[in-house]
Amino acid sequence: MERITSRDLERLVESINALAKTDTYELSGAYGGYQLHQIVNKNGGARTLLSDGHVPKRELHGLMRAYISGYTASEFARVEMVREGWAMLRAHDDLQRHIR
Repeated sequence: MERITSRDLERLVESINALAKTDTYELSGAYGGYQLHQIVNKNGGARTLLSDGHVPKRELHGLMRAYISGYTASEFARVEMVREGWAMLRAHDDLQRHIR
């Protein structure tokens, strides 16, 4: 088992920000553990995403990898739904032209 470093967690935060096309996700460290925060307003208000408190690096690493997997899957599903929606609209338009 490889050691999980702060830099490993920071790289995952960079990946999450890149996927979300934002820079609102950041790493918080306190009490000997870490959390993933998302900045939610201009005053720096943050919400905790993956845990109820600061957790060990390895645990947060696993949670963040799962978050990335879920985010990627939801984006893929969203793109597929948009494609299907466009296909349904085209089929509807074709049907309307055929009826006229």
